[in-house]
Amino acid sequence: MPSTLYRLGHLMARVRALVVVIWLVVPAALGSTAGLVQKGTNRAFSIPGSSSQTALDHLTHVFPEVSGTSAQAVVLVPPGRDVDTPALRTAVTDAATRLKAVDQVAIVANPFDPSVPDAVSGDHRAARTARPPDGPSRKNLP
Repeated sequence: MPSTLYRLGHLMARVRALVVVIWLVVPAALGSTAGLVQKGTNRAFSIPGSSSQTALDHLTHVFPEVSGTSAQAVVLVPPGRDVDTPALRTAVTDAATRLKAVDQVAIVANPFDPSVPDAVSGDHRAARTARPPDGPSRKNLP
């Protein structure tokens, strides 16, 4: 084995220019080929029937202008409490106002605004506000 490695090393030393060219050409050819046959990536991902997919589908229906690019802030109170109290209403409204001031946020939907349907859960334990990002990613919105 050592003699075989010695002979291989000696051969590579004799043809070192060819070895250097091969080390430069092969990766460049592989990279070029990969660039030519690249199909890109697919960002669409869904798991039909899952609760998160159902929620995303509902958000797309409720807020079609921001479907696909939104974030949510959710207020959840303990069992037996109501999210629609004056103190929590004020706190959520203040938080929505602060969120509007954040860079990269286009709009914030106040869950207690009458023009925002289904933003408060049926049992009044949760309220959500959707925030679509502003900027380059907003160009893809309808």
